[in-house]
Amino acid sequence: MVREEEGEKEREEGQGRKGNRKREKESKRRRERREQEKKREKEREESEESEEREESEERGKKEERGHKRVIRLQNRGPHVASVALELAVRRNFASPSTAREESR
Repeated sequence: MVREEEGEKEREEGQGRKGNRKREKESKRRRERREQEKKREKEREESEESEEREESEERGKKEERGHKRVIRLQNRGPHVASVALELAVRRNFASPSTAREESR
């Protein structure tokens, strides 16, 4: 009888250890998944930032070319200058307020 009780206790303890190992493995998996998700999120943010940077650089180059063209046209005379500013506003090289100030 005593041996049976001891055997049951040992079995219960063994199952307890197995349960602990199982829980530890599960928590380890969850932790690893969280870390992977964080890494993916960080990479996604970095790629978005680099794309935005590239787009802004591209926009800057276009604007620079547009500004140079507008300046060249402005140097030709007052009528051409107003047309150049309209063109710049349409192509978003200059804001409408800038166009109003320049036309004065």
